[in-house]
Amino acid sequence: MAPTPAASVGVAIPKNIDPKTRITSKEGRTISLKNIINLEHKISEFVQCYYNHQRVHESLDNLTPADVCCGRATEIAKARDEELNHEIQTNG
Repeated sequence: MAPTPAASVGVAIPKNIDPKTRITSKEGRTISLKNIINLEHKISEFVQCYYNHQRVHESLDNLTPADVCCGRATEIAKARDEELNHEIQTNG
């Protein structure tokens, strides 16, 4: 049985289990497998769409992880320097 992508967040779910299957936690809360899979999808979507491509990270010199990964860091730094120099020349 091959696990679904939910394994990326530490949950191994075999593909042949019915999505209507309900799981009960140690605390007694019940959740459907379909909700777990939907949550995994939403987390993945958030990371791919927002966290990696829109949100700048201070530890990455205010670049997105996608900018760094795709090699755009130098290009962006150069553009920022040019803009800063222009502002200094314009406003003294």
